Amino acid sequence: MIFQLSEYYLSLSGEAPAPGCPVAIFRFSGCNLQCRDCDTPEREDVNFRLSAEELGRIIDRELLNYPGLSVLLTGGEPLLPQRKKALKELMAVRPDTTFYVETNGSQLIPSGPDNAVYVIDYKAPSQEEVLFQWENLALMRSQDCLKMPLCQEDLDWALIAIRKLKEARPDVKIFLSPIWGKLEPKDLASFILKNKLPVSLSLQIHKVIWGPRIRGV
Repeated sequence: MIFQLSEYYLSLSGEAPAPGCPVAIFRFSGCNLQCRDCDTPEREDVNFRLSAEELGRIIDRELLNYPGLSVLLTGGEPLLPQRKKALKELMAVRPDTTFYVETNGSQLIPSGPDNAVYVIDYKAPSQEEVLFQWENLALMRSQDCLKMPLCQEDLDWALIAIRKLKEARPDVKIFLSPIWGKLEPKDLASFILKNKLPVSLSLQIHKVIWGPRIRGV
């Protein structure tokens, strides 16, 4: 298996469920969606081609240099079918490390391993790519969560979507995330409190710290 990546670097996790947590970020190339407000124009760039062994050595080096570090696998879409099995194996042989896997919701998440945390997008119709796999609700474990990226125009839809999700899976953890420049965080916070929603707010703190256009942070 050859993994194609656009970049990898050390940073702080910018979003839920572990904002501010030090992570080694690996951004995989390629995505099956074309979301209207995608903030990752480099998602199709291929700057590294690594075998599973080479990627594992890089991860191990980062873990050795920074004890307690977590790993964030993002994209693009890290769980595309051609690499899903190999990624699961890569995580499974490092059981003492937490791996956060950000996925766009269109792919079924694997069963395990126990040290993986799947962060699954539930996209609004405004993104013009609504391909959520409802089977993921049954596959999710207690550490996994849903994230809704939202614009101002999505709020009425979100009320219905949250109710629908909670009816299907009452214990599901949901984070609402304002899309940068399309919804003010204070407006989303007020929306949550006004409607007494059983959700949490997730901000893209890496953009707050370094700005929205800086790469590699």
